[in-house]
Amino acid sequence: MIAKLFQQAKGGVLFIDEAGALLNNGNDIYATEAVNALVRHMELEPETIVIFATYPDEMQQLLDSNPGLSSRIAHVLEFCSYDEDQLFHIFCAFAKKERLPVANDIKPICDDFFRSLKNKKAENFGNGREARRLYLTAKEELALRAKNRPNTALKLTKKDLQLAATRLLLQENEKQNYIGFAAN
Repeated sequence: MIAKLFQQAKGGVLFIDEAGALLNNGNDIYATEAVNALVRHMELEPETIVIFATYPDEMQQLLDSNPGLSSRIAHVLEFCSYDEDQLFHIFCAFAKKERLPVANDIKPICDDFFRSLKNKKAENFGNGREARRLYLTAKEELALRAKNRPNTALKLTKKDLQLAATRLLLQENEKQNYIGFAAN
């Protein structure tokens, strides 16, 4: 079905990632204008396929925010979250792509990390992005270890991964301190 739609896209494809940001709680006139412009474009250029990617709740809010938009959306596809095995395979794919060996016994650490993070973040869990974050943080731990011991083998160890998982979970527990200005 999707392949057939893309074949019919004579006007091209417009992909809007993080489309939920267009909502901005209805307080941003520019966000409202952007949605209105998209609706106009969809009306005037029906051969263009427009894809909105966001979380299910945000998608529903976006569709509810503008009747013209919701009437022009032909299909809504919801993708299931990855399970721990799939996230582990994504983690391993990052390592394979960079030809970085990993220890054989890391899967339980990854599984525990992904389960814990899913419980903490609930609907805000970033799916494949969380596998990438874990991989990059584990690489940082490996770099720190290699810096202190120059003759160390460049391989992600169980300890590298455990330190990375612990650090990321602690960051989730800490209150974020933002720099900037609050709107009154």
